[in-house]
Parts: sequence; C-alpha cells; structure tokens
Amino acid sequence: MRHHTLVLAASLLVIASRAQAQLAREDPTAPSVRRIGGARVGVQSFAAQAEPVVGELIAVSTDSLWVLADTQLVAMALHDVSGLRVQRHGTGMGATMTWALIGGVVTGGALAGACSSVDGNNSCGGIVPAMMLVWAAVGGLAGISLQSSRFLTIREASVRALGPYARFPQGWPEGVDRAAVRPIPRN
Repeated sequence: MRHHTLVLAASLLVIASRAQAQLAREDPTAPSVRRIGGARVGVQSFAAQAEPVVGELIAVSTDSLWVLADTQLVAMALHDVSGLRVQRHGTGMGATMTWALIGGVVTGGALAGACSSVDGNNSCGGIVPAMMLVWAAVGGLAGISLQSSRFLTIREASVRALGPYARFPQGWPEGVDRAAVRPIPRN
C-alpha cells in the first residue's frame, strides 16, 4: 500500500512539474523565464480588405513593426495598425482539460486500487468517476482562467506596448541582415 502511494505521489509530482515547466516556457510575461524570440501575433491593418498578418513579432520601432509571417518578413507602419492580438502563452482550455482528465484517471485508478485491496470492501466502483468529475471541475475552472489570459489585444500600437513581445524590442540591431531572419523553432 505504501509503495502505491509513493508511486502515485511521484507520478503526480512529475506531471505537475512538467506542466509548470511548459507554462513557464510559453508565458512571455513570466518573470523567471527569458523568452527566446518574439511572441506570436496577429496584426490587423486599417485597410478593410487586408487580411491580418500572423507570425512572430520580430522588431518594433517608433514608426514601424516587423512580423515574420511563415518565411516572409512583413514591415508595417505603426500608424496603419488598427490592432494586434498577442499570444501570451499556448495553454488554453483544451490542454488544461487533457491534464485534468489524465489526473482524474490516475488518481481514480490509484484510489480504486487501494480501495479494492481492503478485504470485504465491494464499494469501490464509483471512485474513478468521482475523481474524474472532481478533476474535470477543477480543470474547467483553471482552463477558463488560462483561456482568458492566453491572448492580449492591443488596440493602440506603440513601442511601449509591443516592445516586451518582440524578438528585438529596441528595433533592428546594427548589422542584422533582415533577409537572414528565420523563425525560431518552438517546442
């Protein structure tokens, strides 16, 4: 019995630490994490027929911003930008509910196994569904919070608002060849 409890505790610790590490890697505002590369953005122009430019925010200066859309670098004047949608982290409702259901199955399975090891106990059938419901409820609440913080909408484009999300927040550095800029692989 003690061995099962230790295995369960170790499993939950590993799952929680991996989830926390994933959140830290994806959250550009996390104070203890230095983000590599620019945030993923969708930039809408004032031109009504223009499709939003989606890609990595490379640089921002007092009059322009540059977005690496696929493999093409797109420059836009800041006064032409009507709004931006910045992806702050990648974890939303779907990923949170997946982790919650995994937690529910693991916890329910471990508790059902422990319950069934007690002689004369035949009332263990409801443990797995009960744990799944508890984990789904907690995961749903956490998922709502994460989903609402996943994107940031910026209505007025400026260096101050966009700088923290750009690969080069100070503008283009001297000597960087704009044609050589490539996407940074994401985990």
